[in-house]
Amino acid sequence: MKFKKVISLAITTLVLNAVFIVEASAESIRLRCETRTARSKISVDGRSLSKNMTYKAQVTSGGVTVLSKLPMKRPVGGEVEFDFDSDGGDIRAGATAIKAGFIKKNHVTASIVDRDGYKVTDSEACTAKKK
Repeated sequence: MKFKKVISLAITTLVLNAVFIVEASAESIRLRCETRTARSKISVDGRSLSKNMTYKAQVTSGGVTVLSKLPMKRPVGGEVEFDFDSDGGDIRAGATAIKAGFIKKNHVTASIVDRDGYKVTDSEACTAKKK
């Protein structure tokens, strides 16, 4: 009888872990970036994120990495958005400040990191659109 309980517990644990792994791999990221003569603008959108966790974004270009400003964000409907901008108006509206020349060679990579420091999305790259 005790053996059956141990086996039952082991199977339940395996099933719960499998469900968690499927949920954890569902996160996705969308990255948009844009450059102008005197402006860099980056938007990082996360989807299918756990509502029980808080997140920040990190963007990298030309070997320089910038983390989104605090506080970390909690998803609404599984989605969270981070904006990085060199425009003063957008910074005052909540975007994380970056330099106008932050985007180097029109290339940016980004990922979303949870409060424990784990990357929950694969790094995404984009080529900056010039406007």
